[in-house]
Amino acid sequence: MYVSRTFFVLILLASVFISPFVYLYHKLVNYQPGIPVLEETWWTDENPEKEDKNIYPFKINITQEILNDLKSRLDNTRPFTKPLQDNHVNGFNSDLAQEILDYWRTKYDWKKREDNLNKYPHFITSIQGLKIHFIHLKPQNISDRLKILPLLLCHGWPSSFIEFLNVITMLTKPQENRNFVFEVVVPSLPGFGFSQAPQKPGLGATETALILKNLMNRLGHRRFYVHGGDLGMMVLKVMSMSLEDSVLGFHNHMCVSLHPYSLFKLVMGSFNPDWIRRKTHRELFYPISRLIQSILMESGYLHTQSTKPDTYGVGIDDSPMGMAVLFLEKYSTGASLQNRFRKDGGLKEKYNYDDLLDNIMIYWVTKTGTTSNRFYAASFRSSSIYSILVSPVKVPSACTRGNYDIISPEGIVEETFPNIVHSVDYDVGHFFGFENPKLLASDIYEAINKMELNSATRKHTDL
Repeated sequence: MYVSRTFFVLILLASVFISPFVYLYHKLVNYQPGIPVLEETWWTDENPEKEDKNIYPFKINITQEILNDLKSRLDNTRPFTKPLQDNHVNGFNSDLAQEILDYWRTKYDWKKREDNLNKYPHFITSIQGLKIHFIHLKPQNISDRLKILPLLLCHGWPSSFIEFLNVITMLTKPQENRNFVFEVVVPSLPGFGFSQAPQKPGLGATETALILKNLMNRLGHRRFYVHGGDLGMMVLKVMSMSLEDSVLGFHNHMCVSLHPYSLFKLVMGSFNPDWIRRKTHRELFYPISRLIQSILMESGYLHTQSTKPDTYGVGIDDSPMGMAVLFLEKYSTGASLQNRFRKDGGLKEKYNYDDLLDNIMIYWVTKTGTTSNRFYAASFRSSSIYSILVSPVKVPSACTRGNYDIISPEGIVEETFPNIVHSVDYDVGHFFGFENPKLLASDIYEAINKMELNSATRKHTDL
C-alpha cells in the first residue's frame, strides 16, 4: 500500500508538536517534591543540658490583675463605627460586636468557666526547650477486653484545645460494637495559649510535627493515630509523611490537594465534570469563578498573618474586642459563607457565646495573638511548604469533608491522599469540633475502626 511522503511529514510534525505536551502531562501526573526533613532544633536560649523532661500537672489560674485589666479595656472600648450594611459582607458587623461586648462585660463569668476547664487533666512538659501544655485524658473503668488506642488531636487557628473538650469526653467512653476506646492527647501548639512560644524564628508546621511526636513518645506512645484540621492538619500531615512509622492512621476534616495534577483536574472539571465523582462536590466547586472569588474574599487574614504577623499582632494583643471580632468573623464564615449575608452572622446557630469567649480568653490571657500569627509566617516561609501542601500521605487516611470547609473533591484529592480508607461528607463547616462534637467523635470512631480492620487484614496476609 502506497503512503505519500506528505503523510509521513504530517505525522512527524504532529509528533514533534504533541511530544512536549505528552512530556509535560507525564511530569504533571508524576510530580513529587519530596517530604520535609525534620531536625531536633532547640527553641529557647536556655541550656539544653538542663532541660527538665518531667511531666507536671497544670492548673489554669489567671490572676485577678489580668482580669481587672481586661475588664478595664472592655469597659473603655471606644464606640464602634456604624455599619453601612445590615450584614457581614464588609467584615464583622459592629452591631453584633456591640452585642458580644455587652455579653462579655455583663454575663460571661471567667472564674466559673475556669473551674470547668480545670476539670480536665492538664499537664505541661519541656520539649526542645519549650514548655508544652496538653490535656491527657484516659478512659476510666473499662473492660480488659477493650483495646486502648492512643490518639493525638491537633487544633488550628483561631482555635485551641477548647474546640475538642466535648469531643474527647466521648472518645474516651466505650462505644457499642467497638472493641477499642481512645486515650487522647490534646496539646496547645507552640505559641498558642499555655504552650510557650519559641525565642527563635522558624517554628512552623514542619518543626511542630517533631515536637508533638516527641511529646507522644514521652507519654509512652511510639505509634498512634492522629486527627486535625486547619493548621493542625498541616502539622499532622508533616508527621504522617516524615514520621510515618509513628502514625497508625490520619483522620482529618480538611482534605486538600494542591498537587499540580489535582489543580489541573479541578480546572478541567469545568469541561469534564465526571472527574468530580460526587454530584454534591460539583455543585460546591463550579462554576470555578465563584470558587476563586470566595478564596480571594476569605483569605486576607492568611496573607496578612503569613507576611506581617507582628503588625497584625499588636492590634489584637492590645484590644480584646479587636481580637474577638477577628476570631468570631472566622467562626461565622467558617460555619458557612452564607453567614456573611446574615445580621447575626449565624454564630448562635452552631456555637454559644460562652464557648466562643472561652476560646478567645485562652489567647487573651496568655497574650498569644502575635505568637500564634507567627506560626503562619514560619510555615509559609519554610522551604518545605510546597512539600507540606503537595507530597502524598501514605499512611491510612480518613477524609471527612464538611460542605462549608476547605476541601478538595473526591477524584481530585487522591494525588495527596492516595490511601483513603474512609471518605464521607457532612453538613458542617471548618470548626467541626465546636459545631458538632458528637458527630466528629462518631466519625473518628468509624474511620479508625476501618483502619484497625485494614491493619488486621494486612497482618493476616503477611503471615
